[in-house]
Amino acid sequence: MNKRMVSIIQELSNLEKKIGIADLAAKYEVSQRTVRNDINAINDMLKAHKLIELKLEKGGKIIRDRSFHEILHYIDDKDFYDYKLSKEERKKIAAVLLINSSGFITLLDIAEHMSVSRATVISDLDEIKAYIKKGNLGVLSHANKGLRVEGKESDKRIFLMKLVSFNPESEEQDVVGKQIAIDYGIKDVLGKILYEQEHVYESFLNDHSFQKMLAYLIIMTNRIQQGEYIETREKKKNSKYEMAESILKYVGQYCHMIVTEDEVFFLSELLSFGRYIKQKKSDKLFQTI
Repeated sequence: MNKRMVSIIQELSNLEKKIGIADLAAKYEVSQRTVRNDINAINDMLKAHKLIELKLEKGGKIIRDRSFHEILHYIDDKDFYDYKLSKEERKKIAAVLLINSSGFITLLDIAEHMSVSRATVISDLDEIKAYIKKGNLGVLSHANKGLRVEGKESDKRIFLMKLVSFNPESEEQDVVGKQIAIDYGIKDVLGKILYEQEHVYESFLNDHSFQKMLAYLIIMTNRIQQGEYIETREKKKNSKYEMAESILKYVGQYCHMIVTEDEVFFLSELLSFGRYIKQKKSDKLFQTI
């Protein structure tokens, strides 16, 4: 749950107050569609705890049962923590949203995702564009469609990879890293594939390089599943080409996706920049993030 949904639940718990979809949309400076999505999520929670769901009357008025306030017992204390993003965090999260979008994204979409006003995003926009430009990328503006990032796919992935702050000692990531829209459910499998190929090719990445390569594989998988492939690379094999080819063979099989030769060449380039340690096969313990 995000802080807006928690706030809506608190608002609706005042049963004497008449509240409609339009009222909540105006208060939180989001679209009515977003509020309806929040209401659907709240209903899922009510249903899970066998409580009576919210109903919408014609005109958007929200009807709640007298027992609605009981839902407050099922909200964790951490959900009430009102975390406010810093300007630096807003800039980075907006950059991630823009890069991860396969098409145009509006300022309102960015604002709603961060639970801030559209005016706040407009105020940050020049800094967001300048930040993205540092990654050799540009931002295209369209009057009716919104914004879109233009540039090489390789630069986009490297930009995202640099923003992921994985801590090998913890499952937690920083607030910016969490915004990268990737399927963390596959991280264990991808980590195992990388670990096994280290042993096959006797090329053992140190902990930092292992975590970075795992981050890349997750980002790569997400991007390919969106239909975003690496641009044409120079067809020059290096010492890590076979390792990269083997890694992506298994990734492609597990994720049911086509992996191009250019993807192999780019991964081999990244692997060649990794830091390695001399180690016997039996010495290295498998770690996941």
